[in-house]
Amino acid sequence: MDTSVGKPKDSPYQYWFFKLNATPLALLVDWILRPERPPHVRVSIQSVISPRVIWHEAALAPPTQDTWIRIGNIFLGPAHTAGQVDNLAWDLELEPVTDVLDPAARVGIVGRMLPLSTRLVSWPAVRFRGRLTYGDEVWEGEAWGSVTHYWGRALPRHWFWLNATVDAHRGIFVESLVADQRLGPLPWPHVRAGYFWLRQGAREHLILHPFTGRVEVWGPPDTPVVRAVPWHGEGFAVRGRAHPKTWQKLGDEIINTLTGDARVLGVGDCYGTAGIEWRRPPIY
Repeated sequence: MDTSVGKPKDSPYQYWFFKLNATPLALLVDWILRPERPPHVRVSIQSVISPRVIWHEAALAPPTQDTWIRIGNIFLGPAHTAGQVDNLAWDLELEPVTDVLDPAARVGIVGRMLPLSTRLVSWPAVRFRGRLTYGDEVWEGEAWGSVTHYWGRALPRHWFWLNATVDAHRGIFVESLVADQRLGPLPWPHVRAGYFWLRQGAREHLILHPFTGRVEVWGPPDTPVVRAVPWHGEGFAVRGRAHPKTWQKLGDEIINTLTGDARVLGVGDCYGTAGIEWRRPPIY
């Protein structure tokens, strides 16, 4: 991974996370830096055995050439992540199969100068290899997921995020984000920004809202629909589905599932391995 991308300066909020589906275990690990509490790691475990959310506070260590962030003994780097929290431990190599996705850089100087409250870079398709242990449950092998870093002055007021490995053998991956962000340092006004990214083998599709097209999400939280349409050309649609009992509350009015379904219309679908997340989802 390219460690030169996305180094924030003087940002009170910083989040790093990786998402991994190693059936029957799914894992979301966040490294969180924010002004109102000490550095901490949040681990969301979704499994048929004891799904739970674990919070772990520890001292922040300075980054090195091999690590982006380390809190206590838990670290994430461009090629390796490892840690132990309670009865969960992991030691994983990371290999992205796509270039870094930096939406602000893709729209040039306008995107970099727009004073949005949060900026993001993502590696939407990452191959993980290594070992996970959760209690008596042990997994070793290869699995798929993603890595994301976002930072800024404040968290977006609302957001929707979806990431799915639709078909790793055919090289089909999808990720989308739609967020209501502050424009400038004041609590208002807000603007809606986001992206839709789809990889089909050697072909990549990227729609940046509102610069190169329109990306919208609607429907109840359990069955969201993403519609992405470029200003010129045909668009895409993704239908997500989450079982109501799989949502986990991550704090800050965020709910997440790692075991959702995703169908990219006309492209392919996956079952039980899609990550879907809302902050302050719509009420129906």
